[in-house]
Amino acid sequence: MEQKALRKLGIEAIVCPMIFDDARLPVSFKPSKNPHVYMTAHPGREKEYGIDKIRKIADLFPNIIFHIYGLFPNPYLVGTPQDKNIMYHGLTNEDRFNMEISDYHAAIRLNKFDGFAETLAKSALMGQFPISWIPYPHITHVHDASSLRKALEGLSKKKEPNYEARKYWS
Repeated sequence: MEQKALRKLGIEAIVCPMIFDDARLPVSFKPSKNPHVYMTAHPGREKEYGIDKIRKIADLFPNIIFHIYGLFPNPYLVGTPQDKNIMYHGLTNEDRFNMEISDYHAAIRLNKFDGFAETLAKSALMGQFPISWIPYPHITHVHDASSLRKALEGLSKKKEPNYEARKYWS
């Protein structure tokens, strides 16, 4: 997406997917009727990262735990019914983040304009089923609330790791 925007400005850019730590992440996906999904966000940019969208639909998925990294809960928003299956982790170091997400089922990236996020790369490399607003090969693309709900509903039905995404992105 960013490459196309730059091209319109007359700037040629080469896409170089990258990961900031060891890209030799093991496949760690394990099927579950109670999936865990994760997002990353920055304070003050919750809407850009789609946290508002997750808060609106989380109560529709009582079997899914939504993990949000990079944010602490807003004391004015926490405690609403939507937050009963949302966990805020704040800032964490890379080792702890990698350890925790290895037990999860998908990264969710709802930014509408973005580069290929490291969270999506890690999710794909771990054999998970990442979900993105921006279309990427072998990553579930969502474009509205309905497609996001459908993607989330499908997670508990996944029985094998996502080897296609892992192979493509490694």
